[in-house]
Amino acid sequence: MQSRIDPLLLANNASDCMVPAKIMPRKRALICHERFLPRFGADRVLIIVGRALAADGWGVDFMGQHFQVNLAAETGGTTIGIPPAEVYAKFDEQTSAWLKEWNTKAKAGLDCYDLVVVGGWPFFSSIPLFRAACDAVVFIDCGVVPNDGFPRETVDVLDRLRELRRRNLPYCTHIAANSAFTLETQSRADAGKGPLLRAVLNGIDHLPEAGGAAAAPDPISMRVLSEATAAGKKLMLLLGRYEQHGYKNSPAALRLLQQVLTLEPQATLLVLERAADLGIDRSLKSHVICLGHPDDATLAWIMSQAHLGVSMSLWEGFNLPIAEMYRQRRPALCFDLAAHPEVVLRPWFLCDDLEGMAGKAAIALCGHSNMARISAEDARIYSARFTWARFMQELKQFTGFQ
Repeated sequence: MQSRIDPLLLANNASDCMVPAKIMPRKRALICHERFLPRFGADRVLIIVGRALAADGWGVDFMGQHFQVNLAAETGGTTIGIPPAEVYAKFDEQTSAWLKEWNTKAKAGLDCYDLVVVGGWPFFSSIPLFRAACDAVVFIDCGVVPNDGFPRETVDVLDRLRELRRRNLPYCTHIAANSAFTLETQSRADAGKGPLLRAVLNGIDHLPEAGGAAAAPDPISMRVLSEATAAGKKLMLLLGRYEQHGYKNSPAALRLLQQVLTLEPQATLLVLERAADLGIDRSLKSHVICLGHPDDATLAWIMSQAHLGVSMSLWEGFNLPIAEMYRQRRPALCFDLAAHPEVVLRPWFLCDDLEGMAGKAAIALCGHSNMARISAEDARIYSARFTWARFMQELKQFTGFQ
């Protein structure tokens, strides 16, 4: 997109001297998503995009319903709250109707933005409105999760979401998918021939360095894991948030633990959830440690202490926790599906099934195989592939906004 800052104007007189440039308002961006909660992957990506734009001098506003961090203070912009859903299945259309009214009544409506970044629900129906007002409408595509395992009401929303994508994504100017997997299986099919499309893989250098000066892990978590390690426990971290239903396949980690214990009796599963929210078999309780929902500093420290990370997910557009583990020089296993082949540090970390994962987990926990080890050089080379600076550079080159 073209800059709104005029070039220097040459004075049309005998001295042919230069006159000051015309000062124009700084560029403005609006980032739209239902929530901005850092523990969710897509939310974290949008927050990082907003921070990066603000660092480049943009005015950045956020529009959504849930804001866990003080984005307005961080970026110098504002947070614009949308009304809560009256009927969640119709939340997208409700938001579009509200946005039309807001755009009419607001002191500075959508016309004041040079760029709109859309994260997804409940803003799909609003994309044509954004496009009518703005030169650039960029959709960050993290894909739609599979229906498998979800209750009927959630499946209805997911099916509706797919319909809304097909109807509205063609109005975007650009679609940046979080992997080639997402690009080829969803973005290209839903967008048609209108928008420009590209896979722009996420960065992974957002968590603080474990043990760094700025990191202050939760002391209770530090004590619990330090005691477990001192007792000879082999710590296996279930990566990502724990969900009872759906593609995350979180309960399968307990079945994995049962199999690993037959090979490594000291195996202990770390879960990022409260114990009350898990149905743990009595025979496994002494081998499971629940750590709740840690902040970034604590999470980075937990990853650095785990001997192994495991992802049970049956679908991922990227899988940030896997990559975050490799950056910490910790092995991480996942199933050979979706975007995982694009993200793993080496193919050995891909698993065909639960039994294969259990076998590799035991090897990694015992520490007897070089295949599971990650050297400092391995981590350095891997991390250099997945930086947020590289992500933003590719996004800027792709979309043309600077």
